[in-house]
Amino acid sequence: MGISVLCVSGSHPGLFHPFLPLAVELAATPDVDVVFACTDDRKADLENAPGVRFESLGPAARGETPGSWSARTYARLDSPSRVAAYRATIEHLHAALLPTWLDRYEVLLGLAERYRPDVVVLDSQAGWGADAAISAGVPYVVNSALPVSYLFPRAMGWNHPAPMSGLPFGMGPGRQLANQLFKLLRVTAFASGPIRRAFAENVARRRRLGLPPNTGPAHYAAGARAVLGNSVFGIEYGFRRPPRTVRMVGPMLPPRGRADDRYGELFDWLDGSESVVYVALGTMMRPTGGQVRALVETARRLAPRHRLLWSLPRHRDALPAELPENLRVEEWVPQVEVLAHSAVRVFLTHGSNGSHHGLVFGKPLLVMPHSWDTRDQGMRYVHSGAALITGRASAVTADELVSGLTRLLSDPAYGHRARHWASRLRAAGGAAAAASVVLDQARTGS
Repeated sequence: MGISVLCVSGSHPGLFHPFLPLAVELAATPDVDVVFACTDDRKADLENAPGVRFESLGPAARGETPGSWSARTYARLDSPSRVAAYRATIEHLHAALLPTWLDRYEVLLGLAERYRPDVVVLDSQAGWGADAAISAGVPYVVNSALPVSYLFPRAMGWNHPAPMSGLPFGMGPGRQLANQLFKLLRVTAFASGPIRRAFAENVARRRRLGLPPNTGPAHYAAGARAVLGNSVFGIEYGFRRPPRTVRMVGPMLPPRGRADDRYGELFDWLDGSESVVYVALGTMMRPTGGQVRALVETARRLAPRHRLLWSLPRHRDALPAELPENLRVEEWVPQVEVLAHSAVRVFLTHGSNGSHHGLVFGKPLLVMPHSWDTRDQGMRYVHSGAALITGRASAVTADELVSGLTRLLSDPAYGHRARHWASRLRAAGGAAAAASVVLDQARTGS
């Protein structure tokens, strides 16, 4: 008999896109049937994924994806205060996702009854998927595009940087004091009236369904058969007590091939370039006029020796009418193929999981973080020796960008470390290794 796999994810691009290559890899395995339950806005992505069957979890929740955030929400989540940003994150997640939890849970119970999966695979924030798997008696595997240490706080040392602190590993006394204070002050995020009421309502609802009151990514990770970390140790910080369920499989990239004819002229441009800085700042970031001016001025100062290729899907109205000749701005580019190109020498990124794509191809990183979680990731890349990091993106200057890029372009040590991590990340196995873990759990049964 074949193996049935039910994949579950929310709509957020930082969770969905790193997960999708795993579903495609599983679907390419003989005698494996893959159903992917997600929100309706991901239907086209999943219907274009070979061998993957889409099932709807209903519409994306209001505020679930960055594109739907109000300017006020975006500003609160990007607060210069780590405590205020953490509080805003907790309030936002509960406001956006708790109202959909029960509906998604019930849909997934129906899908479990219909497809009888041997294993459920879910993104690290899709707790409704774990609840459904537990209720249906199906083992589950968690995929973590976020730092896997976020899921196992008790396995980390007391001096480990707290999630969303933006602090580095190996802190001095001053930063360690800030780290411990932040851990204490985070509890205030749960003290507001709306959050307390939401928690109470959620606990009551869970009890009516026969579910335990505990929720949260750490709770679900503890019950998983395996947790797939989309990095490797050395970039991700090590554990004091490593959980036996953790498998560091590295980033899961889509199958690579020469981009289609729509991008022929772009690759001709790359072929004719000697040195290119690739710029991609993610779907969450909303470039301000000051940030755009800083990047345009950076390109101007790096001419004529270096070119910049900027993938800018939104907010293009902030661009000036005239751009430097060495700056090319595209609405979208095939990122994996671009980063694989020999002319691309440095990746200017916001620091999320997609930044691993640069390291997979041996490109040093300049991280320009726009949130506390991307600063967390950026600190890990800096710790690896293959990256530099700027201050907050909202205050970045051309001087800061030019200084960082010049250092990365001229100092061979960064390229050497990036190539080291390219070897390590590829050896981790990516989607193929992750699929092997999932199928092993499916075969062992409940």
